[in-house]
Amino acid sequence: MLPPRTVWHLVVPGADRWLERRWAARIRQAPVMSPAEHAAVTADPGRRGAGIEQPGGCLLCAAERMRALMHVYDHRRKTPRWNYHVVRCESCGLLYRHPRIRPDRLGDLYSSGRYADFLGGKYTRKRITRYEVTMAPFGRLFESGDGRRLLDFGCGNGLFLEIAHKRGFDTYGVDLAEDAVAAARSRPSGRNVHHGSPSEIPEIAAGGFDVITMWSVLAHLAEPVDDLTMLRRLLAPDGVLLLLTVNAGSLKLRRQLETWGGFTPNHLAFFSPETLQLLLARAGFAAVVMPPWYGEPIETGRMRLGPWSRRRVRRTLDRGNRGNMLRAAAFADPDGPRRWGLEGIALTEHRSHMPPSGYPSAMADITVFPHGDRWAVAQPGEQSPSKEFPTREAAEMAARVMAGGGGVEVLEEDPTGLDHVAPAHAGRPESTGAGGDGIQPSDLPEDPRTTQRGL
Repeated sequence: MLPPRTVWHLVVPGADRWLERRWAARIRQAPVMSPAEHAAVTADPGRRGAGIEQPGGCLLCAAERMRALMHVYDHRRKTPRWNYHVVRCESCGLLYRHPRIRPDRLGDLYSSGRYADFLGGKYTRKRITRYEVTMAPFGRLFESGDGRRLLDFGCGNGLFLEIAHKRGFDTYGVDLAEDAVAAARSRPSGRNVHHGSPSEIPEIAAGGFDVITMWSVLAHLAEPVDDLTMLRRLLAPDGVLLLLTVNAGSLKLRRQLETWGGFTPNHLAFFSPETLQLLLARAGFAAVVMPPWYGEPIETGRMRLGPWSRRRVRRTLDRGNRGNMLRAAAFADPDGPRRWGLEGIALTEHRSHMPPSGYPSAMADITVFPHGDRWAVAQPGEQSPSKEFPTREAAEMAARVMAGGGGVEVLEEDPTGLDHVAPAHAGRPESTGAGGDGIQPSDLPEDPRTTQRGL
């Protein structure tokens, strides 16, 4: 059975490695700038939101050196309705919109009065499926409320609150769009829905929530560290934060580049599994559970894939959590995952090594280099790998954590002498145009199994 074209990058052997190397080359070739320099060369008074933009450092670590990665815009229309520039932080690797949106003007992005209409209609059924698929891997954690208090941060028109209410949760919600809040209040589950920030609403600011949810909200935050720190304070000691956001470490981004669906008009930051862990650690969370995202069609069994293709999709996405979305349950208590029968990742090490802001202090360099078909990290003065990772980005992020604020040196050749086997067409020039998905069947390495199994 021939798999759909949309998943070729997941099933064709070697395609993921080719895409990762092309992405690493794009990062390497992007110019490094300061916020002021980048704002000057990308200035456009006619850009949607230009009046509420300002140059600034990284939203995660405050470093002020960035790589000008790409210019994204509304590709669906001949005359784009929106556009902005995406940069990559030189210190922590976060992708974010720059110039940044002023935090005090964030509400302007949602003041059209049409946000509730966007969230309703035919989008409703898709959102319900997404909620159910997202929560499924966490087992009984979200199956039954039993009176537990739940806050939906960015609740929109209250659709998830209605689901949570039916599951037995005591529901609360906040949102910046007044029309969406009005729609949420019309539901039985919406009597505790408010407009504004949680800190401005006494009954929410008092905290003590057992569950806080963020459904596709993280990418919209102008100050994610401050906002998640605030949400951490609102949790009960054994509380959990459930979030879903677009994945900047996804293979789909590597494939589609500027046309990736995660670049939408109001998105401000794009987290990968590594930068999300750093964010949660900075906000004071102790542990996180991050099941890979395979997508609704695969997780619900609607996509027609043969057994070999299905296994390959899961193996490819499992290597580095490279699905198109990130789902995570973050716990205030380090023993939280264990109590719910889940396998968690401790965040204590990340928090202790996270630089407070700006540039890290001088320490011995950790080395990152290609090693076979993976990327390796070596301790200072050593050439043999101490850890290996499927992608360069994952290796660089791990190296920064290991460096504890020290330097990280990235090599383009393997110092161990292991022959580096590049996939076919690795030297082909990048396709970075606006049209197409950035990769063609002829660009992908061939494997006899694809012919034998009709892929």
